[in-house]
Amino acid sequence: MDNTEIVSVVIPVYNVEKYVERCVESVINQSYRNLQIIIVNDGSLDSSAAISHEIEKTDSRVIVIDKTNGGLSSARNAGKRISKGKYILFVDSDDWLERNAIEELVRTIECQKLDLVVFGYFVDYENSKTTRIISTNEEMMPDNYTQEEIIFNLLETGLINLAWNKLYKMDFVQDMWFDEKTEPIEDILFNSKVFSKKPQVGVLKKPLYHYVKDGQDSILTRYKKGMLELSNRRSNAIRKIIDSYQMCGEHVDKYLAKEYLDGKSDCILNNYRTGAHVSFKEKVAIIYEIKHDEDVRKAVFIRKGMNNGFAANILAKVLFLPAWMISMIYELLFIMRKTFKGLYTRFRGL
Repeated sequence: MDNTEIVSVVIPVYNVEKYVERCVESVINQSYRNLQIIIVNDGSLDSSAAISHEIEKTDSRVIVIDKTNGGLSSARNAGKRISKGKYILFVDSDDWLERNAIEELVRTIECQKLDLVVFGYFVDYENSKTTRIISTNEEMMPDNYTQEEIIFNLLETGLINLAWNKLYKMDFVQDMWFDEKTEPIEDILFNSKVFSKKPQVGVLKKPLYHYVKDGQDSILTRYKKGMLELSNRRSNAIRKIIDSYQMCGEHVDKYLAKEYLDGKSDCILNNYRTGAHVSFKEKVAIIYEIKHDEDVRKAVFIRKGMNNGFAANILAKVLFLPAWMISMIYELLFIMRKTFKGLYTRFRGL
């Protein structure tokens, strides 16, 4: 296809010497050639920076920015500031792209005159050498769905949550930035800004991106301070998107109820994760706030009898117990998971 329009690709890099070359090479080798490839070295302590600079010498399209460590959002913002493309794509440095990814995305966004296009992705489990696909339920939705139906599909599938599975038109997101103090919800906060402006959105079911999971502890399995506030901000961001499109109805209520239950369950589980040093009193206080949250109580009522997942089901069943007792139940569950894995697995299956 015609490679007229520049696509800026922003790749934040931090301590990923094992993966960074594979990631950048997957961008360099794209069938679409008119690229500005921006590698942002976010204060790496390993050889990631050296590898990036060696790659820079081999391809004039590659630019490396060195900065002090500020986190993923800070690195993305730094790359976005110098982007010159008509379109912008964010790629995490331990992931990689299918060779024709950008070509297919540009063709879709240009032909359909879109503000952004969302695409499916592979989840690659490196330890087990297995892969699964995350995508929408339809091959191409713009011709058959209203924009409201497209957005709700993206909410339900979780595809709206991410920044790296979208090609954005730069003019549309020019004044939008990643919040630099909201890990791990920076992507949905950014997309809440984007989607609340009601862009023209298209969707490709075809997976074009490889999201790599290496089995090590991630931000999702480690303790995160201030998780309850982050959960509330995430819920507000999703509500902002829904309100922007004036979505309503039983299907929306059920979706929001699941979001609330999942989010608040995660806040409780967070206090027992790796790196958590939370006193029993603090755990009880957080549980007390959650159990008296009217939205959570409403969510339990709406989702009654539905399959909500293990963690959300536990919260729904114990919510009306005293907070100190709920904390003890979660304490026992984590001891069981750590010490009696077989028993815990059978318990999850009940």
